[in-house]
Amino acid sequence: MKKQLRSSEDENDGFAAGDSGAAMTYPAAYNALRKGGHVIIDDRPCKIVDVRTFKVGKHGHGKVAVVGIDIFTEKRREIVQPSTHTAQVPIVKKQEYTLVDIGAVNMSLLDDKGIIKADIRAPEDETLANEIRDKLMNDENVMINVLSAMDEEKVISYKTVKP
Repeated sequence: MKKQLRSSEDENDGFAAGDSGAAMTYPAAYNALRKGGHVIIDDRPCKIVDVRTFKVGKHGHGKVAVVGIDIFTEKRREIVQPSTHTAQVPIVKKQEYTLVDIGAVNMSLLDDKGIIKADIRAPEDETLANEIRDKLMNDENVMINVLSAMDEEKVISYKTVKP
């Protein structure tokens, strides 16, 4: 019986092609997580506010209890896992943009390469949104800090700069 050769294009090995650098998380052991870092809890990116470790029990594994605050919804989340298990850590980026315009729902922002980004939601905190609007109305240059992780973005702060 003659074996038929197949090209790699014909094979469906279950892997989807992805862009370089397209990962939204990276693995880390639960015992390596620290307060102030980030972790995925219930499929949500969270900032770690408390980490407690428990000694090895009768079942042979030390446990780690992690308490986090969702970085977008500010909801408290908790998880307890064996210390040797692997956690997923979100890749969290903070970027600064120049404010071009702010509407009722979205903001228009300019990045450092001169590209306008118009899909950032205006802050849900009305006080913050009104402060930003007032600065823009007074013709001040406003820089907006945006936190992004796992295809979500949130305005976290602003500052005014002299031209």
